[in-house]
Amino acid sequence: MTRTKETSRPRAISAKDKLIEYYRELRAKEWKNRKSRKKTTKRSKRRYRKTKRVQKKTVKRTQPKIIKVNENDQKIEIEQNLSYYCMKNRKSSKFSSEADCFAYTESVKMACLEKFKKGDARLTKCVKSRIKN
Repeated sequence: MTRTKETSRPRAISAKDKLIEYYRELRAKEWKNRKSRKKTTKRSKRRYRKTKRVQKKTVKRTQPKIIKVNENDQKIEIEQNLSYYCMKNRKSSKFSSEADCFAYTESVKMACLEKFKKGDARLTKCVKSRIKN
């Protein structure tokens, strides 16, 4: 004998079945809520910080200390360097005569005197470096 809906009596619902039905209804409600929500983009769990730009500190250039030298000794040393240069290059094709060499060395000396004062050790270095070139 088969039971039909009309002839069957409602079964007694156990406590376990009540709990199962209760949680099934909760899941159904939650599912409806999820469907109705706007779609949100998921962000990764890692958060990245923007690296802060480090501003370079402006370094104030300090003027190099002037090393004082005896002016007479410096004058003698520069003259010796100039005359040695002319003796060394007397047969060079750069200069046709000794006067050309002295004129060249004097122009080098004057150019360095415009940059540095007499008595400054950098004056001697300037003359020596310009003569070498």
